[in-house]
Amino acid sequence: MLSQIGTFILFLSPLVFFHELGHFLMARFFGVRVEVFSIGFGPKLFKFKKGFTEYAFSLIPLGGYVKMFGDDPFAKESIPESERHFSFVHQAKWPKFCIVSAGPIANFILAFALFFSLLMSGEKLPEIRIGEIKRDAAVYKMGIRTGDVLISINDVIISGPTDIVPLEKESLKKITVRRKNKKIELPIGMNAKAFFDELLKYLRPLVSPILVDSNGKYFGVSTHSEEMDWQVSLPEIIVSEHPQRLYIHYLSSDLSEYADQKKSKVKKFAELEISEHNGLPLIYSMGLYPADLLVKAVRANSPAEVAGVVAGDIIVEIDGKMLASFEDLRSTLQESTKEAVSIGVLHKGQKAVYQVTPTTQKQDGRIVKIIGIESTISFVASGMMQTESKGFFNSVIQAAMMTVNEIGKTITFVVELISGNISMKNVGGPIAISSVAANSFNFSLTYFFRIMAMMSVNLGIINLFPIPVLDGGHLMFITIELIKRSPLSKRTMEMAQQFGLSLLLLLMVVVFYNDLSQLKFFANLFN
Repeated sequence: MLSQIGTFILFLSPLVFFHELGHFLMARFFGVRVEVFSIGFGPKLFKFKKGFTEYAFSLIPLGGYVKMFGDDPFAKESIPESERHFSFVHQAKWPKFCIVSAGPIANFILAFALFFSLLMSGEKLPEIRIGEIKRDAAVYKMGIRTGDVLISINDVIISGPTDIVPLEKESLKKITVRRKNKKIELPIGMNAKAFFDELLKYLRPLVSPILVDSNGKYFGVSTHSEEMDWQVSLPEIIVSEHPQRLYIHYLSSDLSEYADQKKSKVKKFAELEISEHNGLPLIYSMGLYPADLLVKAVRANSPAEVAGVVAGDIIVEIDGKMLASFEDLRSTLQESTKEAVSIGVLHKGQKAVYQVTPTTQKQDGRIVKIIGIESTISFVASGMMQTESKGFFNSVIQAAMMTVNEIGKTITFVVELISGNISMKNVGGPIAISSVAANSFNFSLTYFFRIMAMMSVNLGIINLFPIPVLDGGHLMFITIELIKRSPLSKRTMEMAQQFGLSLLLLLMVVVFYNDLSQLKFFANLFN
């Protein structure tokens, strides 16, 4: 917990520092006196004064502020004539506009600098590993298989979506993937962007090679007779295009023992020969099932609970179709045209069939069916790849493109959020940010800085919202005054400030609720 808080402060402090530094430097450029430069809010833990400015590090690390001399528009006349050239409120519209906008611009510059540094030095990034693919999928027909790692397109090494941008308009001749430690070239004739858009549908985490029986005991599946290979997913093993021998091993009831996902010695339970289509039926016939089909929890008053599904049940089929994974369950549910579906479950070793009528919910702009169950799921850890330096000029160009692309994505997200196409549940606060920061730091330092660059863009865009009390609100006031050629009245300003503060507090309540609802104790409390 303490390490996560430390990572959060390490992650957020540079974003806040550069934002406030933008305001500070631009204010000094125009001769405005800065009275306080603080990272954090609340009581000052550490401070010193140099010249007219007090520099401080404050207790609550959720932001910062720069207090300028003469920042109260209603105390304009109380400032002596001799001091007015140091006062913010006495500046012309253009200097004010520059000072206020300098914070968000500094965030964009920081993002560019971070992207540039990463591109110049090379990064350690998660591999682009393909998730579970069905046989009727377009990418399957191209020759791509579950678990393949994308290496290159037209011999250009691909380390992430940004590497696709220069190839978007090119004709795609071939791709190279790594499959079971072998490089395989696949001829593909289509536009690179269209190909990657199709591929994005399958860039989901792969489930670990774990099975469960009706008593809740765990077993591992491996192609090795005496050890588990945790880097190979369950769908890769049991859905094979060629005959192969599989080994079922006993596992501990505490799956956290295998959290490091290194090869581990185990005791064999059984072995079997599988061919192209009989892997899953054979495993089912042994009374074993993919572990992610074990129900961890059932949401209160959900369709599943109403039908009779309880935690500990194993969902084995939908409308008579045998299920290979939780992802298979999800996609089969979405593809069903029936109002109610027939769900087969194992309850304490006995099979039961329930009629379940899913509810619908809008997620990311599309309607999805929900039955209200939570899976017992463990994912295969992503492998890492080290990218090479892009060179100075390519790094400048790509860093600029990445920054602009991130700005565009953030604006699109906000628009979709306002229009209702994306749920407010997708908005996170400090707890979500600290989790992302800790996870990216554990991945690699370069990945940590990449996420920091993305968050810097988000912070810059959020501060440009035309909401009073934010930078965007101040810019809106300056623009209105410029158009009407007179200052806004005190009453108008006060009402706008109250509205802005209320809106900001409401947003804070929503993000804190979303954060807390992800924690088990509060999730149970809210339910």
